[in-house]
Amino acid sequence: MPQPQFLRKAFGPFVVAPNKEEHVQPFGSAIALMLMASWALKHDIVDVYYAVHSNDAVFHDNHASYFEALHTVTVECEGDEYGVTFHTPYLSINKCAVIQKGMGLGVPFGDTWSCALGGTVHCGVCDPCRDRRTSFEILGIKDPVLYEHDIFAESREEVNILESPKHISVVA
Repeated sequence: MPQPQFLRKAFGPFVVAPNKEEHVQPFGSAIALMLMASWALKHDIVDVYYAVHSNDAVFHDNHASYFEALHTVTVECEGDEYGVTFHTPYLSINKCAVIQKGMGLGVPFGDTWSCALGGTVHCGVCDPCRDRRTSFEILGIKDPVLYEHDIFAESREEVNILESPKHISVVA
């Protein structure tokens, strides 16, 4: 399946309700996970793994009960033989712990995607980008992906400008 931002590209610009973030697509995860369930069943797969973590639990669709409900939907709509189980092995750990686990497994983080806005480069400002970038920074590990706006590089530039107005050095 394509990277998760395929839904955002398909739906185009959003009409944003008051107090809603622009990158949140209503029912986006349900649609994406049901598409994944359909694809999985076509390939005789009944277990779908979704790498949501505890930092994502601020969203209603990132709780264990939600994934149980999605399983129930697959059974109720199509019957027991089409029941897909959604596994969320990282739901109880934070992004830092996910990264540490990935480092131990040799995950090529340069090939992973976190940005909610899509595009070819991580935006650096949406919640998933900020969470990812902050987690790598906390762990003291260089995040290998590019960001359109790097919250840490930009803050370093501001600090360096304040510390030495005649000599600006950018820490990358």
